[in-house]
Amino acid sequence: MSMERHLTLVSRQAVIRPTKRQETRYHIDISGYSSEHPLIVVTDKVWCRTILQWQGSIARRLLQSDALPLALMNDGQHDCDKPLMQRLAMAGAAATSVLSDGRQTSIDSRNGVGPEPAGAGGETPARKRAALHGCVVGLLEEFPKQHLAEEDVVCLMQFRLPCVSDTQVRSALDDLCEWNRVQRITVPGGSVHYDLDTRPHLHVYDARTRELRDAPGSGVIRVS
Repeated sequence: MSMERHLTLVSRQAVIRPTKRQETRYHIDISGYSSEHPLIVVTDKVWCRTILQWQGSIARRLLQSDALPLALMNDGQHDCDKPLMQRLAMAGAAATSVLSDGRQTSIDSRNGVGPEPAGAGGETPARKRAALHGCVVGLLEEFPKQHLAEEDVVCLMQFRLPCVSDTQVRSALDDLCEWNRVQRITVPGGSVHYDLDTRPHLHVYDARTRELRDAPGSGVIRVS
């Protein structure tokens, strides 16, 4: 039995069934709606941390777009579900790209994204791909206790790197799994998550929050 299949079965046994209506996981804080420098912050209530943030001209473009429902077009804190959070991330990436003075952007291994230097002959596809691998690993390292779902990895990477497609991010994840740098875990329902710890160990999946974590005190499983 493959390790991925084994972990899937373990996760199936550890599913926590929701006992009440699923609560909204995210909230949006909007301030300075009528000013020249508005601020939009998206917070994950489960992780207790900010995951998306825009201010100034980019936030203004978001407020003028159709990414936000009309009911949210005012200062204050609003509930936000995952589809809306992902739509905001895509709209934010588009706004960032539009405001980049029309210059072509490229992945840079030191700074993530930057303007394409004039005559940058050394920026080969192989170097860009290697830089993207590093950016994906860096993102996963920011969430050491949570194993991000594939859709979250794609969404957050495209927010940070507007020039990167979802196909490129998924391809980078495939490479990292093939090189045993990242472990892919499929949980009941088909959700795919990624763990930087590639050693065999148990996981717990919470069906209410759709979050995958290492099982408390499980340690590493020795496989003969």
